[in-house]
Amino acid sequence: IREFSEATVEYPVNSNGLIYVPRFLAHVVEAIFGAVFIDCNSSMDITSSFLTAKK
Repeated sequence: IREFSEATVEYPVNSNGLIYVPRFLAHVVEAIFGAVFIDCNSSMDITSSFLTAKK
């Protein structure tokens, strides 16, 4: 993740195709989102607030 984050600073926005994106990150986020959704009795309101939560 750190390598990806540093690479996005190094290349301009229009060159994102040059940056290697670890595919597993999408799967991890999807799994966490699904787990929160199921745990909250399929409530999209609670699940979406989880995604927009701030520190």
